[in-house]
Amino acid sequence: VLFELSLGGDTATISIREQRDLGPLREFCLVTLLRYVLGFSCWAVDSAIALRGAEFPYPEPGHVSVYPTIFCRSVRFDADAARIVFDRHYLSLPLTRSAADLDTMLKGALA
Repeated sequence: VLFELSLGGDTATISIREQRDLGPLREFCLVTLLRYVLGFSCWAVDSAIALRGAEFPYPEPGHVSVYPTIFCRSVRFDADAARIVFDRHYLSLPLTRSAADLDTMLKGALA
């Protein structure tokens, strides 16, 4: 997969471009990758990044009720790619975490 950042007006979008067939784990892969990118970004700038929307390139799953909990209320399916959309001002926030913070976080995450 490739991550792409695009800017438009007052929004920023992080999209995933699939480079190969992800098979039966496609939904799990796309949801997990976007959630990790969002979680790490929030941690790096020490701010809860509020999403404006999330889109996924597959039909609405039977467990659709968990998506607003993971992402936001505005979720769309059958999109052309997996993506999250947020206010672009978050991109101007300074990084608040150091290399030492990253090492500490990763040690805890890996345990």
